[in-house]
Amino acid sequence: MEQKTQRREIWAILVSILFLVLGFLAVWLAKRLLEFEGDAIFVTLILVPMLVYLIFSGRLTELRGPGGLEAKFVGIAEQSVELVSETIGPSVGDMEVVAKGGARELQRQIYRLDESKPIILTLTLGREGYYKEVWIRYMEALSQYRTFKFVVILDHENKFVAYIPSGTMLQILRMEALGDELVRVINDGNIGELRRYPGVVTRAISTESTNVDALREMTAQNLEALVVIDKDRNLKGVVEREQLISKMLLGILR
Repeated sequence: MEQKTQRREIWAILVSILFLVLGFLAVWLAKRLLEFEGDAIFVTLILVPMLVYLIFSGRLTELRGPGGLEAKFVGIAEQSVELVSETIGPSVGDMEVVAKGGARELQRQIYRLDESKPIILTLTLGREGYYKEVWIRYMEALSQYRTFKFVVILDHENKFVAYIPSGTMLQILRMEALGDELVRVINDGNIGELRRYPGVVTRAISTESTNVDALREMTAQNLEALVVIDKDRNLKGVVEREQLISKMLLGILR
């Protein structure tokens, strides 16, 4: 029961923050585009997140107004807890996996990609034979796709080791000394050295993680998407912040 209450509190705070951000945006638009003035807007901006928090935390279960107007919020509060505790499994999207190969394979792999799915490039730690020039060519070709998210590093058994946001990886490779060093670390299979590079994430969420766990991890890593693995550290997909929030908000509205 206590755990359920804590989840409800977390969900209430998250939704309240979302409404606060949206409120600030609305006030800015009203003042800049419509030239609205007055304290009423700012009072509303303060009151709405407070009201949202009270509703979603379950502290406000009923609201009565004049003329018999009445609103009950018990269902919303209970449903929000279920959405927060729901695992991310249903939100994990299919992905397009491009295994880093030779220069000849690049064109063939590029043509078959589906841009509607998250795209990741995989490397095998300690495989040897990776060359920076070919690697950069892969990165630049994949970067034309807006859904190119991560470079995922696997071990010889195709188990997850780490991942790096695609933009960060390309920046490192373009730095002459640092790029050469990273290629050497990957070829040598040195996990310890790999961890010290900027942007390298060695912790992935699992398919059993909850929606709120995923959102918390995104905040901690300052990322808009995360790599998802199963309990055996097999790569399962990518989950995105926008997708999670949309699903939870739609679940409340149903």
